[in-house]
Amino acid sequence: MMDAWFHYDHGLGRAQKARSDVSINSTVYVYGRNGGRQSARVIGLNQSHTSSEKTSYGLVRINGSTVQPGDSGGPVYLGNTAYGIFKGYGAFDDFYTPINPVLNQLQVDLCIDPPGCQ
Repeated sequence: MMDAWFHYDHGLGRAQKARSDVSINSTVYVYGRNGGRQSARVIGLNQSHTSSEKTSYGLVRINGSTVQPGDSGGPVYLGNTAYGIFKGYGAFDDFYTPINPVLNQLQVDLCIDPPGCQ
């Protein structure tokens, strides 16, 4: 059984009640194991980012956060709404993978509370 909670700060959980897309100038929060919880502003949709390993596409570009190495995989959210998973950081801006295209491609859904997950 899965649960519909995610970590939004060190040792603190939050119920996941919805998922959504964002728009330019939206505020989101990013939580990472090393950088902690931070707010950021959406400045680009459908962006690409090249790291030393590869180029990723379809990302959301954010700025205003100061994420750290090891924060990848953390939630991007606002309140109890999921927007994505933190991907990586660039020289000036950060990036996350939006949740809806991934769920649609995998043909799965996000565990929402209530009613919980089976």
